[in-house]
Amino acid sequence: MAVLASRAGLSARTLSRLILKETGMTIQQVADGLGYESVPSFVTMFRNVLGAPPRRYMAKRYSKASPMEN
Repeated sequence: MAVLASRAGLSARTLSRLILKETGMTIQQVADGLGYESVPSFVTMFRNVLGAPPRRYMAKRYSKASPMEN
């Protein structure tokens, strides 16, 4: 988690809070639920498929939301 958070420019605690807030699940629960052995494996897949790690992807997604959606 520390490595992932560092890559996103966050503390591990902040990253955990953001994931929980956005998904209602911890990143570990998401990774486990999808059958990944580790969080870094999940993040690698996420980045390969969506072009950015989860935190950056979500930040970009929400920054493009219209004012009516915020």
